[in-house]
Amino acid sequence: MTLTTLAAIAVIAASVVTVVYFVHRMITRPVQAGSDAVQGVAGEFGGTVRHAVDVAGGALRPIGRTAERIGEALADRLRSGQRDLHALRTQVADLTRETERLRAQRINVDGVKAVLKLALIEAEETYTDFDRGVAAEIEGGLLQPRETLEYLGVMQARFTRRLGVDLEKLRFQMLPNREIAVAGLGTTEIIGFHSAETVPLVTEIRRRRTLPVLGERTEIGTDDPGGHLQRKSMEQRAKIEKAIQSTGTSHAIDTAIEKLALSFLQSCFSPAGYRVVQAGGELSEPRTFFGACEEVNRELDLRLEKREEEVRLVGARADAVENELAEIIGTIAGKGKGAA
Repeated sequence: MTLTTLAAIAVIAASVVTVVYFVHRMITRPVQAGSDAVQGVAGEFGGTVRHAVDVAGGALRPIGRTAERIGEALADRLRSGQRDLHALRTQVADLTRETERLRAQRINVDGVKAVLKLALIEAEETYTDFDRGVAAEIEGGLLQPRETLEYLGVMQARFTRRLGVDLEKLRFQMLPNREIAVAGLGTTEIIGFHSAETVPLVTEIRRRRTLPVLGERTEIGTDDPGGHLQRKSMEQRAKIEKAIQSTGTSHAIDTAIEKLALSFLQSCFSPAGYRVVQAGGELSEPRTFFGACEEVNRELDLRLEKREEEVRLVGARADAVENELAEIIGTIAGKGKGAA
């Protein structure tokens, strides 16, 4: 085997080492190019050709070291880029979560419109009404008695009242330190009734007859040809219905409703970082419930817009780093093919 053949074998060996470096750069350190391969050949063929092999190996060592330095630089850029990309993608994820949190803090005004009259307590109550009065009078004659028809009715109403507040009647004012003052919680509203039932305990017509000679006599009649009993019973029911709708509430119930209403308002505004407090006096810049909601939402929308812009900018930076990494990988792959 000639010296020229041995040198060619050494060059092929150095090329193989270069390719192995680029293919396995992220797993193993590149093997020593050129000279190690040449030394292997020299060891195999012995002393006659050792001098020629040493000369060829010395010529190849600078080429191997240059390839190693280029590969190390590309690998460092790749590793650094991967760290930057991971940090940027993590930042994008954090900012995206922040934008979703801000969206969740917005007050759903349309949803609140359905419960403007906010029922907070249901109270089962009874109301008993006693009614007594003249239903009709019938004048008598010389031989006919004078009659007075008297109605006597005792009825009991059993019902459940829904008590709460009317949000449209409340007034709000924005205060420093992210506080919102509310006025008007002391007024309890009757939101509605259900399970109402009026039971007649006693309903009767009493006849008082006065005769010129025999004097006065009272009878409880079962007949009602004039419909006086039915008429008076209906009037009493109407009176009871009006009474229970205007009946006030106890101080204990008013206090309970006030606390519950304050808790409800706190649940509306606290996700946005506001605290609701009762107004200590007259509000200087009062606004409606929806006016307060809109102001809170405007502040949230500004913060949301800023976070969305940050997501866009950081995402663009991450895309740029990702493109740079793709170019580095393409460069390494191209060098590997060239070496092959």
